[in-house]
Amino acid sequence: MNSHPKGLYLLFVTEMSERFSYYGMRALLTLYMVAALFTMTRAAEVYGTFTSLVYLTPLIGGYIADRFWGNRRSILTGGICMAVGQFLMFLSACFIQPSIHAEGGAIDPTVDNTLALWLMVCGLGMLVIGNGLFKPNIATMVGDLYPQDDRRKDAAFTIFYMGVNIGALLAPLVCGIFEGSFQDPGRFRWGFLIACIVITLSMVIFSLFKSQFLVTPDGRQIGLAPSRRADIKQQANDYIASRLGATKPVVADVMNFRVFLDHQAVKEQHLDLDAFQREHSRLRVCPPQFQREPRRLQRQPDPHFRYDYGHR
Repeated sequence: MNSHPKGLYLLFVTEMSERFSYYGMRALLTLYMVAALFTMTRAAEVYGTFTSLVYLTPLIGGYIADRFWGNRRSILTGGICMAVGQFLMFLSACFIQPSIHAEGGAIDPTVDNTLALWLMVCGLGMLVIGNGLFKPNIATMVGDLYPQDDRRKDAAFTIFYMGVNIGALLAPLVCGIFEGSFQDPGRFRWGFLIACIVITLSMVIFSLFKSQFLVTPDGRQIGLAPSRRADIKQQANDYIASRLGATKPVVADVMNFRVFLDHQAVKEQHLDLDAFQREHSRLRVCPPQFQREPRRLQRQPDPHFRYDYGHR
């Protein structure tokens, strides 16, 4: 069996790193909040809101990628947002001050952790935005690496999701080493910093090798932004195919549609030139939004003249 394209392993590493970063932060999030910022009830509310938005925003991220940015730009932008979010979480833990003086005690209202709180909120917001742009777009690129009927696709997705599981497995084990407490809530910052470093490195690797490895079997780049010109040409070709009843795509440049008629051929077939012009005008397959007014049919004095219709 042929080996898998190298682009699969690039997507594997990128997704594994992103899952490591996300689940590493999430393993520490609730512990961090109850250590100095919130009660358990309020921390659970914040955690639930955060995770629900994480699963909601991919709907928006997928739309942006399909209509405007393409998969590559969405993945890079999402990864950068997540790296910024992890760094803000790191800064939040750097500025946090102990506000609970006994285990299970209440938060001391005289301790001002406003800066740490807002840094955390901004960090979570960036993580939500980044995940929305990243998550729905990376998996869709796996299938584009293979021909449509390639049997290796099933194995490719199995390998890809192994990266998801490996990242999710390792993240709590590594980041959990730096668990803090109400006595030292600032220790959480190292777990957030590791998550930031991992996602940053993965984005650097993805940016360096995306053009080299993320290609179709025939060498075309995948995950690019949709081209408005390509969309217009495809619409025109689809319209032509529907008018002609074609079973295969019709390749035509409707902007420069030209018809040449040899005078001798018309004479042999006993065709009327004016009737030909009217009939051909009626059979134009170019859709109305692409039509332009044709030039008038000009007759040359030379008996061996040619009729040039529709030249622009």
